Amino acid sequence: MPGIQPKYKIIQANLHYLVILVLALASVPALHAVHLTTAVHWQRLISLYWIGFGLRSVAAACILALIGLPLKVTVRPVWNHFAAHKLRLFIFVPFVFWLFWKFDVYISLVWISVALVSSELLDRSYEDPETIRRSIGRVIFPTTYFFLGLILVSAYNDVAVAAGRTIQYDWLFLKIDSYLLHGTSISRLARTTTQNLSPHVFAAVEAIYYHMFDQVGAAIILISICYGTRQGARLVGTLLTAYFLSILIFCLWPSFGPFYTCPDHFAHFPKWLITYGAQRNILGNAELLLSSHRGLSRIGTDYFIAFPSMHIADPLIVLWFLRRWKRAVYCLIAYDIVMIPAILLLEWHYVVDLIGGAAVAIIAIWINNIPEAAKTPEQRDIQLSSETAEEPSILVSTP
Repeated sequence: MPGIQPKYKIIQANLHYLVILVLALASVPALHAVHLTTAVHWQRLISLYWIGFGLRSVAAACILALIGLPLKVTVRPVWNHFAAHKLRLFIFVPFVFWLFWKFDVYISLVWISVALVSSELLDRSYEDPETIRRSIGRVIFPTTYFFLGLILVSAYNDVAVAAGRTIQYDWLFLKIDSYLLHGTSISRLARTTTQNLSPHVFAAVEAIYYHMFDQVGAAIILISICYGTRQGARLVGTLLTAYFLSILIFCLWPSFGPFYTCPDHFAHFPKWLITYGAQRNILGNAELLLSSHRGLSRIGTDYFIAFPSMHIADPLIVLWFLRRWKRAVYCLIAYDIVMIPAILLLEWHYVVDLIGGAAVAIIAIWINNIPEAAKTPEQRDIQLSSETAEEPSILVSTP
């Protein structure tokens, strides 16, 4: 009996692989059952994920590493390499000025981060030829796992909408919100609040909302590099568990969000925002899926779920996995708190959706959490070193 319990816990901790495999095998019959295509918009998805999301995630990972790790393992090695190759400074400094002159601050920081990471990996590869192989090797499986998992999420989103043939529970969440907000709604509050806001504030609100995904990618990179592929994959498995729990809930109580129930939302919502087009696109795609004769031509980035909010679930899961990086966690908490009004001002979610997102995150973490007894000795050593040391170390830099 003592040996059975650890084996059971190990199976539980790796259950997400089996669940994703079963869902992948069932996806084709599920799509065919509701007369949807199995074609995937590969060009769009690869561009959005591996280029756009990938580059932003690298930048966010650099920022979190600078905040959460000691300078001796982040800034000092880079500075030493630049000091040893002074000609590089004469190239890099004009490059930085050109970026800030040509692009906005965030895009400039993204390209600066990519340039620094690339040069640092190259320098470390001279000192240890296995550095690049080891770094890429630790990250490639979790990131690919997440990419394929998100395609499955979009596919099952389409299936859930097409199979339901109606969106009928927004009234319930509006009712719950009316109790939570003392008789008003998110749409009324958003309209009252945004009447006096400048376009710059709207742009900042939208940037805060969409850049939430960068911390997810950054966490996958950092956890994979610092704690290994298995831990990075477990983070991805926890995120995907939360997504599929959300789809299951959506099948039971489908809802689109406040922008769907507000009768004149698009009359007062700023048309120049990315969100305006995104919400229009969601309604258009939903109309195609809800029709019994039509469907989408390809699986893309479709996501229709209001309740529960993955914009809350994702950051909470990231905070759990980065919980020993104290300074980084405090900064992420501050960012996530600011993100909550951004979610509501853009009318993506009801207040109750945020509560549902927190609940889904807790359940996903509980399902995929490895109890102490089920951890391998290597995993226990990593945890012990991270708890006793001031900060976790970047294991990729060691032979």
